[in-house]
Amino acid sequence: METLGTYIARHREEIGKSGRQAARDAGISNSYLSKIEHDITIPSPEVLNKIAKSIHVPYEVLMEKAKYLDSKTMEEILEEYLYIPPEALEGLNFEEREEAKKRALAEIREFTETVKRYRKR
Repeated sequence: METLGTYIARHREEIGKSGRQAARDAGISNSYLSKIEHDITIPSPEVLNKIAKSIHVPYEVLMEKAKYLDSKTMEEILEEYLYIPPEALEGLNFEEREEAKKRALAEIREFTETVKRYRKR
Protein backbone atom coordinates (compact mmCIF):
# COMPACT_ATOMS: atom_id res chain seq x y z
CA MET A 1 0.00 0.00 0.00
CA GLU A 2 1.25 3.45 -0.90
CA THR A 3 2.34 5.56 2.07
CA LEU A 4 0.99 9.00 2.85
CA GLY A 5 4.22 10.69 1.76
CA THR A 6 4.51 8.75 -1.48
CA TYR A 7 0.85 9.45 -2.30
CA ILE A 8 1.28 13.20 -1.72
CA ALA A 9 4.50 13.38 -3.74
CA ARG A 10 3.03 11.38 -6.62
CA HIS A 11 -0.11 13.51 -6.87
CA ARG A 12 1.87 16.72 -6.52
CA GLU A 13 4.11 15.65 -9.41
CA GLU A 14 1.12 14.50 -11.51
CA ILE A 15 -0.36 18.00 -11.43
CA GLY A 16 3.04 19.53 -12.19
CA LYS A 17 3.61 21.34 -8.91
CA SER A 18 7.03 21.67 -7.37
CA GLY A 19 7.48 20.95 -3.69
CA ARG A 20 8.00 24.66 -3.04
CA GLN A 21 4.84 25.61 -4.90
CA ALA A 22 2.70 22.96 -3.16
CA ALA A 23 4.11 23.92 0.24
CA ARG A 24 3.46 27.61 -0.40
CA ASP A 25 -0.10 26.88 -1.53
CA ALA A 26 -0.66 24.81 1.63
CA GLY A 27 0.86 27.48 3.86
CA ILE A 28 3.67 25.26 5.15
CA SER A 29 7.43 25.28 4.68
CA ASN A 30 9.06 23.34 1.88
CA SER A 31 11.19 21.46 4.42
CA TYR A 32 8.07 20.39 6.32
CA LEU A 33 6.43 19.13 3.12
CA SER A 34 9.63 17.25 2.31
CA LYS A 35 9.53 15.53 5.71
CA ILE A 36 5.91 14.57 5.09
CA GLU A 37 6.67 13.25 1.59
CA HIS A 38 9.56 11.18 2.96
CA ASP A 39 7.31 9.79 5.73
CA ILE A 40 9.49 11.32 8.44
CA THR A 41 6.54 13.06 10.06
CA ILE A 42 2.75 12.80 10.04
CA PRO A 43 1.05 16.21 9.84
CA SER A 44 -2.02 17.25 11.78
CA PRO A 45 -5.46 16.85 10.19
CA GLU A 46 -5.52 20.62 9.68
CA VAL A 47 -2.28 20.53 7.67
CA LEU A 48 -3.52 17.50 5.72
CA ASN A 49 -6.59 19.49 4.74
CA LYS A 50 -4.38 22.31 3.42
CA ILE A 51 -2.20 19.84 1.48
CA ALA A 52 -5.29 18.13 0.04
CA LYS A 53 -6.50 21.46 -1.32
CA SER A 54 -3.04 22.33 -2.62
CA ILE A 55 -2.65 19.12 -4.64
CA HIS A 56 -6.35 18.59 -5.44
CA VAL A 57 -6.91 15.26 -3.70
CA PRO A 58 -9.69 14.18 -1.31
CA TYR A 59 -8.98 15.14 2.29
CA GLU A 60 -10.48 11.85 3.49
CA VAL A 61 -7.89 9.88 1.51
CA LEU A 62 -5.05 11.73 3.21
CA MET A 63 -6.70 11.24 6.60
CA GLU A 64 -6.99 7.51 5.90
CA LYS A 65 -3.39 7.22 4.71
CA ALA A 66 -2.22 9.10 7.82
CA LYS A 67 -4.15 6.56 9.91
CA TYR A 68 -6.46 9.19 11.36
CA LEU A 69 -9.34 7.32 9.76
CA ASP A 70 -9.73 3.75 8.74
CA SER A 71 -11.47 2.76 5.53
CA LYS A 72 -14.87 3.62 6.98
CA THR A 73 -16.63 6.64 5.61
CA MET A 74 -17.29 9.61 7.84
CA GLU A 75 -20.96 8.67 7.74
CA GLU A 76 -20.19 5.16 9.03
CA ILE A 77 -18.07 6.60 11.82
CA LEU A 78 -20.77 9.07 12.84
CA GLU A 79 -23.38 6.34 12.75
CA GLU A 80 -21.28 4.13 15.05
CA TYR A 81 -21.08 6.87 17.65
CA LEU A 82 -24.57 8.22 17.22
CA TYR A 83 -26.74 7.09 20.08
CA ILE A 84 -30.47 7.40 19.73
CA PRO A 85 -32.30 6.28 22.87
CA PRO A 86 -34.49 3.23 22.14
CA GLU A 87 -37.57 5.01 23.48
CA ALA A 88 -37.10 7.67 20.78
CA LEU A 89 -37.47 4.98 18.12
CA GLU A 90 -40.41 3.11 19.67
CA GLY A 91 -43.25 2.55 17.26
CA LEU A 92 -41.20 3.40 14.19
CA ASN A 93 -40.80 0.99 11.31
CA PHE A 94 -37.39 0.35 9.72
CA GLU A 95 -37.70 3.16 7.16
CA GLU A 96 -38.78 5.65 9.80
CA ARG A 97 -35.84 4.63 12.04
CA GLU A 98 -33.39 5.10 9.17
CA GLU A 99 -34.91 8.49 8.40
CA ALA A 100 -34.53 9.50 12.06
CA LYS A 101 -30.85 8.50 11.93
CA LYS A 102 -30.35 10.49 8.73
CA ARG A 103 -31.94 13.59 10.30
CA ALA A 104 -29.71 13.23 13.37
CA LEU A 105 -26.61 12.88 11.17
CA ALA A 106 -27.64 15.95 9.18
CA GLU A 107 -27.99 17.92 12.41
CA ILE A 108 -24.53 16.78 13.54
CA ARG A 109 -23.05 17.81 10.17
CA GLU A 110 -24.78 21.19 10.38
CA PHE A 111 -23.47 21.69 13.92
CA THR A 112 -19.95 20.72 12.82
CA GLU A 113 -20.05 23.21 9.95
CA THR A 114 -21.29 25.94 12.30
CA VAL A 115 -18.39 25.26 14.67
CA LYS A 116 -15.93 25.37 11.75
CA ARG A 117 -17.32 28.71 10.56
CA TYR A 118 -17.19 30.09 14.11
CA ARG A 119 -13.55 29.01 14.54
CA LYS A 120 -12.55 30.83 11.34
CA ARG A 121 -13.64 34.19 12.79
